[in-house]
Amino acid sequence: MHGYPYIHYKSPFSSLQFYSKTKFQICNFLLKDGVLHPLLQKISSMRHSLLDKKILDGQFVQIEMGDTKFLEEVFGHYFNDSMKMMSTVERGISKTLPHFPLMDRFLHQLKGGSSSIGASRAQNAIVRLREILAQYDTEEKVHT
Repeated sequence: MHGYPYIHYKSPFSSLQFYSKTKFQICNFLLKDGVLHPLLQKISSMRHSLLDKKILDGQFVQIEMGDTKFLEEVFGHYFNDSMKMMSTVERGISKTLPHFPLMDRFLHQLKGGSSSIGASRAQNAIVRLREILAQYDTEEKVHT
């Protein structure tokens, strides 16, 4: 099984307050005659694919096992913050005289956030971008 530990999937509905009839209906939808619903099979397949392609890493597997409300919060903050930071870096790069130290600070924060959720490919891309920006910053200082 792809070399990853078996993960017991916590139901996303376990922390929500549903009437028992609703819970029963949801369970019947997800598990029919002992077989996982195709949607859950697809989610599981996508998860393994993301791990196999090293887009996600072991850190993701660790936090995945946590509380679903916590996961929603962590990923929500990550996506909101990362969009803002990337937008700032994008604007900074497009300037005639980019402020490399400021962009590097945002990228450092983004790298830390990516690391905390197990987004290893994003983390690696950010490391490479920081290296490129540092090179340009050095070249800019030499030419001035």
